[in-house]
Amino acid sequence: MVLARKIRSPPSSRSEGRGRAIGYSLTEWVESLVAFSASASVPAPEACDWALKLMTGAETLYDVREILDVLPHRFPILLVDRIVEFEEGKRIVGLKNVTINEPFFQGHFPGVPIMPGVLIIESMAQVGGFLVFKSIPDRKTKLVYFMGIEGCRFRKPVVPGDQIRIEMTVVRVKTRFGKLRGDAFVDGERVASAEIMFSLVDKPGSGPSSQESDES
Repeated sequence: MVLARKIRSPPSSRSEGRGRAIGYSLTEWVESLVAFSASASVPAPEACDWALKLMTGAETLYDVREILDVLPHRFPILLVDRIVEFEEGKRIVGLKNVTINEPFFQGHFPGVPIMPGVLIIESMAQVGGFLVFKSIPDRKTKLVYFMGIEGCRFRKPVVPGDQIRIEMTVVRVKTRFGKLRGDAFVDGERVASAEIMFSLVDKPGSGPSSQESDES
């Protein structure tokens, strides 16, 4: 592939470092992507998607644009970047790239940035939410609420530069309630796990009662 030849592979001496999705210089990769995109007339989004696949070994099934079309979350609380595995109604795998630009690192903690555990769980819930929402035709009128968390454990801190691989599996799903089991990994090591209960509700202003009110 032309792109593989144009974008230089990172030296092995830079591949060390705990939990890094990209252990080498991100600046060098960006410079290479920009140069290739300009010289070969390849759209930047396509070049970036290919580079992400090269760096992580994961094929993107749904990118962030498609995630935004399914989930109601928006910046700064959208905490999933890509979906790389998807079995409708059964299982899903998503990725969250953790960068120093995350707003919560300003205060958690100054000089020692650590991703809050509750946001790791939120990221897991969003990946699970994508799994639930994707099969709902009228999802634009729905919201998923947390109902409870069981067996939550945090095993290692997540820091800037980490890429979290989130694996969520359906335990049970009924019409409006369900439970998902999830694990979060960094470099193959489990950093968090939990079972998440949720409720599917009508978005305010979109339920049957509001429709009746509009008709009257």
